Amino acid sequence: MTLKPYNQLKSYDLCLRMLDLGTRFRRLGKRLEESEIEDIYLNDRKALEWLSRLEQWASKCERELELKLLKHEGSVAAARYSEEIDG
Repeated sequence: MTLKPYNQLKSYDLCLRMLDLGTRFRRLGKRLEESEIEDIYLNDRKALEWLSRLEQWASKCERELELKLLKHEGSVAAARYSEEIDG
């Protein structure tokens, strides 16, 4: 597995792709609501697996960010403390 750097823009791009998918499924639901069709039958097993994995990945990403933020805050505080001591 290759780790790739994610910045704010790359994160936004990923978010927009997910929102686009959400919009497509919302449109599908709306069209079903407006039509006389009661149901459509779909095989959603794989999609539900992917969503579950995506949710797990999102949780992992949040943990990684929190850890990096804590480390950064710690190094900033240590540098500030060191400056105060060295004065």
